[in-house]
Amino acid sequence: MRVWALFFACLYINFYGQRYTSTWYNIDNGLPQSSAKAIVKDKYGFIWISTENGIVRYDGSSFITFNNFRVNNLHFGEFIGDPLQDSITVHNNFQQNKIIIKNRFPRLTRLYSNDKAAFSENNSSLQRIANNIINSSFYNDVQYYIRLKNSAYLFKEKNAITYRDAKGKETKIALPFSNRDLNNIFVFNEVLFINDMRARKTYSIDRGKLSVSAKPTLFNDPETKIYWQQVTKQTFIINRSNIYIVKCNRTDLALKFLVKYDEIGSHSYCSMYYGKDFNKLYLGTLNNGLNVLKLSDFRVAKKETPFSNNIYYASLPLSKNTIITEDGTVFDKNGVVKRYPFGNNDSNLMMYDRSGNILIRKRGSIISFDKNSGYKRRILFYEAGFEAFSEAGPLCFYNFRCFRLSAETFQKRYILAAGFYLSF
Repeated sequence: MRVWALFFACLYINFYGQRYTSTWYNIDNGLPQSSAKAIVKDKYGFIWISTENGIVRYDGSSFITFNNFRVNNLHFGEFIGDPLQDSITVHNNFQQNKIIIKNRFPRLTRLYSNDKAAFSENNSSLQRIANNIINSSFYNDVQYYIRLKNSAYLFKEKNAITYRDAKGKETKIALPFSNRDLNNIFVFNEVLFINDMRARKTYSIDRGKLSVSAKPTLFNDPETKIYWQQVTKQTFIINRSNIYIVKCNRTDLALKFLVKYDEIGSHSYCSMYYGKDFNKLYLGTLNNGLNVLKLSDFRVAKKETPFSNNIYYASLPLSKNTIITEDGTVFDKNGVVKRYPFGNNDSNLMMYDRSGNILIRKRGSIISFDKNSGYKRRILFYEAGFEAFSEAGPLCFYNFRCFRLSAETFQKRYILAAGFYLSF
């Protein structure tokens, strides 16, 4: 895995405006108690929320509360398990009972010793980490571990992290580290990332092998807060009220901007989940309920030029996901992708010919930007007073005195693909 691709990707991050609507849910409109301590989606599309008074299932419009279990307490915490395998579990306080969510419903199930988040090893107690909420507290006198599918990371001493493989073999990795740095970690594709906000470095451990990047990025920015949840495989970067999600493109990591939300520091947020299908961001709090941000699909691409240069009069689809404007700027939904040197054409007339070349009017001329040459410029014809062209049937054109030439006469004078007309 090319783990350092994410840092090069962060050198250019597309910012675009994104609108949203915010809806709060609490004890007055659906929740049994005004907390949303953890959030996960099951394989059937239901959103599950753990609260201080039971477990809640949300289908996008209504809530169903499950709190009739025969358990010692209804104070539920972090979800663990594998949603794709239809197996999500959650413990109540003090890990006294275990609930499994399967086939759309939760039920009480047997609690095994290896289910518990804490276990003893060599006369020491290790506490499992399955997330790091925005305001997590980790202590230097406590030992922690992260359990992966066939391996684990152990945090048992200062300035070292231990990797334990599937056979139980341990590899100790030396690096500047204390338990307070657990606030700045996340796991992606079984790779552990540790961000040093003081030194502006990011470390990664892939199957016991350490890599380091000293490149400043949003990941190791002192203003960044990181929220990672193992069961959802989602990691969020929050920086100056901007919320990003870590995405995987083939084998590379990158950041996707979700929304600028100025209220992110105004409440005791402790859980997050992004639902891609309906473009919703779920934000859970400890005492204010659940906040659902419906993100708009409408985006405004931002170009780093003066405002007057951001006005375009014509554009064409260039690919499935991009357009090209009359000055040669290529945009996708996130912003500028590439620039071809078309020059300032100031035209609202732009079209393709039958060979895929781009035709643009500039004053009295038609300019072709040939596809096979990388859109190099070529002047096709010039005529004083020429103003417009568009695709039509037979070739014909008019001047300002309404003088008309036939297609045959025009083609003798100008080498131009048939299939559109021009007017003067």
